Formats: sequence, structure tokens, C-alpha cells
Amino acid sequence: MARIWRRRAGLLVVLFASLTQGVAAQRVPPATPRPAGDSDYVRLEQDVVTALNRARTDPVGFSKDLEGLLPAYHDNVLEFPGSFASIRTLEGDSALREAIRVMRAAKPVPAIRVDPALSRAAQDLVRDQGVSGLFGHDASDASAPEDRLERYGLLTGTLAEDLSYAPVGLSGLQRIEGLLIDDGIADRGHRKNLLNPDLHVAGVACGPHPRSGSLCVIELAYKFSRWGMP
Repeated sequence: MARIWRRRAGLLVVLFASLTQGVAAQRVPPATPRPAGDSDYVRLEQDVVTALNRARTDPVGFSKDLEGLLPAYHDNVLEFPGSFASIRTLEGDSALREAIRVMRAAKPVPAIRVDPALSRAAQDLVRDQGVSGLFGHDASDASAPEDRLERYGLLTGTLAEDLSYAPVGLSGLQRIEGLLIDDGIADRGHRKNLLNPDLHVAGVACGPHPRSGSLCVIELAYKFSRWGMP
């Protein structure tokens, strides 16, 4: 089930979406290398992976990062420190306090291994929506997350896709913090995806989005075998 989170504060929009499902499929992939010259977004992708793996391997330590956001709430508005991004939340700091409690009690899980092929699949959605301005898990050609992954390899077991639409300038750490807080999402699906110990490999891609400013796509999978590789 897809879940969309959109928050508006002035002209700023932060939207997160997550999807989790089980798939096992096969398809021959095309070759679509990443374009050169995306150094800022490459750094953002690396920061997303670093923050994600810190949250997974040291949830108690990461809870201290979340605690640092408590003074950033002004009534129901969260103003991310060091950026111009702000979110008008539904739950105020109660969702953050819940996330802090969860992370303090969470057991460490293994770090995610990044697979370049999964990152290419994520980049396909970034490129598509960078032109179309669409939101959500389906691209303009109606391809779903599993369709895009099948271009590059064999997916077995659970697939989870988290999307972060945000103004340019929101860091990788702040994106992971927002997904872990998961304000307004009853089942905290984004948080569950990121901390799921049964998801072992990931792909991350970030790029411009004409309506939100930027988009980061996080693909998480139980097992993924690139075509021609075990």
C-alpha cells in the first residue's frame, strides 16, 4: 500500500512516500548509466546511506540526533536546523518523541549494502519525475517499483521503496530523520522500512524535482541479483 505524506509551510513542501510488498520476477534490463555532473546529488545520496546505516547500526546513538530536533519545533512547525526547510506537522513533537523512544529501545541491525543496479532503478524514477513533476511510486510510463528493478536484475522477497520530496538543501541526515519520525503516518511505515532487519541491500538516487525542489528514492530489498551475477 502506498502512503503519501505532504506538509506545507509557505511555499515549502516536504512529502515522503513508502511502499512495501513481496515480489519475485525476472526481465531483461536496458543499460541506463547515470549522467555525469551530478556531484551535489551524489554527495546527498552518500549522506542518505550514511545516515540510514547509522540509524540501523546505532539506533541509541541516532536517538541523540533526534533529540536535537526538539527545540526546532514551534507549535506544529518543524524548522530543520541549518536549512530553510520547514514542515507543518500533524502531530507536533509527539511523533518525534515517539521516534526517540523507539530508537532508544531498538536493537542494532546490520548495515545496508548498496547495490549500484538498485541505485540505477531508483535513478530511473528520479529522472522521470524530474521531467514529469509527478509524485508517488509509479513513473509516467506507469512502471511500478518492481518493474524498474526488474530491468536490472532478479528481485526475491520483500521490496520497500521510500520517497523523500523536499526543498533543495535538506540534508541526507534530515531526510532520514523525517522518515523515522513519520509524522501523520499511522503505521510508521517509513520507519519500519528503514529499520527492517530482513532488508539487506539498497539503492539510493537523488535529483531535482520541479514541484518539490528535490527527490530522493530509497530502494530496499531482501535479495537482489544483478543480471549475469549471482
